[in-house]
Amino acid sequence: MKRNIKRMIGGSLAVIALAAPAAMAKTSAAQISEAKKLFAASLKAPKFTTPAEKIDAAAVKGKKVVMVELDLSIPIIKYWSDKISEGLKAYGVSVTSIDGKSNPAEWGKAVEQAIALKANAIVLNGAPQSLFAAQIKAAKTAGIPVLSTQSGTPDITPSIEGVTADVSLDYRVPGRVLAQWFVADSKGAGNAVTFTSDAFPSSPIETKAMIDEITRLCPDCKTTKKDSPTTDWFNGNLTNLGKQLLQADPKITHFLPIYDGMTLALDPAVLESGKKIRSAGFNGTVAVMDNVKKGTPTKLDVAEADDWYAMSVVDAAFRVMTGKAVPKDYKIGFRSFTDASAKTQAYKTNTELFGFDALAEFKKVWGPAA
Repeated sequence: MKRNIKRMIGGSLAVIALAAPAAMAKTSAAQISEAKKLFAASLKAPKFTTPAEKIDAAAVKGKKVVMVELDLSIPIIKYWSDKISEGLKAYGVSVTSIDGKSNPAEWGKAVEQAIALKANAIVLNGAPQSLFAAQIKAAKTAGIPVLSTQSGTPDITPSIEGVTADVSLDYRVPGRVLAQWFVADSKGAGNAVTFTSDAFPSSPIETKAMIDEITRLCPDCKTTKKDSPTTDWFNGNLTNLGKQLLQADPKITHFLPIYDGMTLALDPAVLESGKKIRSAGFNGTVAVMDNVKKGTPTKLDVAEADDWYAMSVVDAAFRVMTGKAVPKDYKIGFRSFTDASAKTQAYKTNTELFGFDALAEFKKVWGPAA
């Protein structure tokens, strides 16, 4: 029997197969059963909650928000941007959206533009705050609150000077769900490539949670990590990487990209190979869930409640512009969408998938618009 030793080498997770002592237990039926049970729970819609403290959001009418976008070519970033803008505009806030195109220099310029526009708040829509810290500090000097998003998990406090608050998903949750599905789907004998994008704070958090859960539930499973920056997702590089990996290792059974936008590049690599690789991702992008339903290599998409998240960002923006404290954790939920559940589960809108209208629910907290 062999066991996998995972070691960080040059930022990548290498897997080294070593001979294991005869006494070491293989993946047990109980572990596979636990993985199945845990994953099954993720198929249910989460319970929706809003912040307990109400605010008078009518006071934000006429204020200006500049959104610094990570990269609007990434489907989930575009969706979040549109929904956040919708919530802000519903209360009379003017919104300027600046596409950073995965370029730290552009993110910095966008903050400088926000300062010049005398914005009342700046929202970093996924853009990694540490890569343009000087401009964020300048915004603080100008008296403009900066709201970061997706910096890791709700229990991480923003450390960059000038960041007033952060709204993030708990990326450990989808990491564990992807692991549980992989163990159950492979019956405890899978060989997976995990694709990450480690320039962004959430990537190592989700990846660690996934690898830890696979290690706990499946000592016989194999995982290999490959990093892919967002600039490679849609220029052919990620597709080529997928092809190379499948040629080099015929025993690969699964692709586990931590963001579902990556599946749009990896599915073509799998289809061209002719191999029965099964893929899964995280974000709940409608285009990817369409692919799950169509029977492509992507069999699972773990969806965050995107409208819940977007309205949480709006809520935080309202609070920083009116001098209110921002909740540490909006408790944003997740729900898995599989090729099996696609037969009965509506998903074209977040309201269908999760069972609530987030904007309508948050309006109960914000009060009427002016």
